[in-house]
Amino acid sequence: MEFGIILGLLAATIRMTVPIVLPAIGGLISERSGILNIGLEAMIAAGAFGGAAISLATGNPYIGILGALVSGIIIAAAFSIFTVRFGGNQVIVGLGFNFMLAGLLPFLSTRIFSYRGGSPGVPGVATVKMSSFKISVFEPLIILVPLLAYVLLYKTDFGYKVRAVGREPFVADVSGIRVFRLKYACVLISGALAGLGGAYLALSVANRYTMGISAGKGFVAIAAIRLGNWKPVKIMWASFFFAFLYALQIAFQGSWIPTEFFLMAPYLGVIAVLGGIVGGISPPSEFEPYIRD
Repeated sequence: MEFGIILGLLAATIRMTVPIVLPAIGGLISERSGILNIGLEAMIAAGAFGGAAISLATGNPYIGILGALVSGIIIAAAFSIFTVRFGGNQVIVGLGFNFMLAGLLPFLSTRIFSYRGGSPGVPGVATVKMSSFKISVFEPLIILVPLLAYVLLYKTDFGYKVRAVGREPFVADVSGIRVFRLKYACVLISGALAGLGGAYLALSVANRYTMGISAGKGFVAIAAIRLGNWKPVKIMWASFFFAFLYALQIAFQGSWIPTEFFLMAPYLGVIAVLGGIVGGISPPSEFEPYIRD
């Protein structure tokens, strides 16, 4: 019985890691270029909505995944215009997009699905069930995406330029690096990965879009970036940690421990990390807008 609980807890942790680690790695790439993407929450929600809408329209969840990627990129493109092109405050712009999508998606849901609260059931991705584990195309990404991000940032010329732009944009600019183009590219990558996280929620977990489906995962992803010290593999483990806190809710349902304690646990972890209680970690950028003289 105890082994079954451990197995179920591990399976739930893996499931909850996917929608955290994907936007977290996307946010990492954006932050390494000097753009703090507080709008990850909006991009996850947009990805879930777009993925569900396209999956329902085409009957193909894999085309729905493509729709989720495009949806996340669209929101990221709009976000980048305000933060990269016009040099807006990244925190305020990101929060503005989060609030905007919180109002826009119910409106679009009413027009597209004829129901404000979400969509009807949509075709979901195929899964292979092994004991307590359900494996789809998404679960391997929790390891593959951080490893690819490590290679991209530390083993390629593109990654070297991204890190240079984030740390010293003026020096990078006078050295001939296309600062603005790289910043745009990194924000768009973050939008695509956040949208992919939304696709997982809509097309693998719920098989529908519902209001509030992102449920704070974007902010948890930001906390995972900080706890992981802006390093892809460490961020993967930080995402596992937060996912474990979520999974505790499932494993201990009906136990003598109050459910509210487990509901609070992930957010207490986020507060501890973002509030600076955990570690004295120095970010890789000042996150200030770069204005060319």
